Amino acid sequence: MTKEDLFKGRVRDRMAVTGEPYSEARRILLADYPLPSDEEMAAADATEYDPVAYHAATAGSLPPGVLRPMGLASGAASDCYEAVIPDHFGPRKGEPGKLAVAARGHQFEGLPALVLECVEIVEGRGKVPLAWWTSFGIELNHRGWAFDPVGGDTMDWRTELTPVAGAPSAPVRARIHDGGEFVLFDGPLYVPRSWLVRTRVDPVGLLTIAGPVSGSQVPGDLDDEVVRTMLGTGNLVAAKIPVIMN
Repeated sequence: MTKEDLFKGRVRDRMAVTGEPYSEARRILLADYPLPSDEEMAAADATEYDPVAYHAATAGSLPPGVLRPMGLASGAASDCYEAVIPDHFGPRKGEPGKLAVAARGHQFEGLPALVLECVEIVEGRGKVPLAWWTSFGIELNHRGWAFDPVGGDTMDWRTELTPVAGAPSAPVRARIHDGGEFVLFDGPLYVPRSWLVRTRVDPVGLLTIAGPVSGSQVPGDLDDEVVRTMLGTGNLVAAKIPVIMN
């Protein structure tokens, strides 16, 4: 298959999700989602990524963002963002609460994915966790997220990724918002350069998986089967969000 045929396939894949006409999908892919070259991917794969050594040398201690994937940190910490989520239940319906959201890199079906996990209710009007997790899912569903890997109507959303120049093991700043005033996450993300480069491979955007949105906590080890099962049972929501690399 020629490169032109591959590109046309990417255009059709994008059209199937976004509903854009061919000309618009083609323009966006040429401008914003050009496939990384083999040389780019090889260089990224060869870049050493060691956040443990990086922080031991620069700060002398390991931050929660490094410890959390190891299972050594839990709850709200400096790697979290306090997302403001309306209460969708009870007599205080509509009043905001705050949920601590942490981000971690992941892979789903061989491509980069981002996991946003609510790890604590920072301000919840005395509500139990299940109610707030459900409010979280309802709010995202209202904003275009869905219970499937393709996601919903989220083409106005943006994920802005800002790596630290010359420091491949430093955290990347990730800011995820709906294109307006609603910010879901704005904080550190620990991912290798190979992950960053491959965020351009999907013709629609970066698959972003959020939870919990009902009764089940997000497992520490997510594989493809677990993600599909949790999406199918409504314990996770997902969206594909266009990426801006700063």
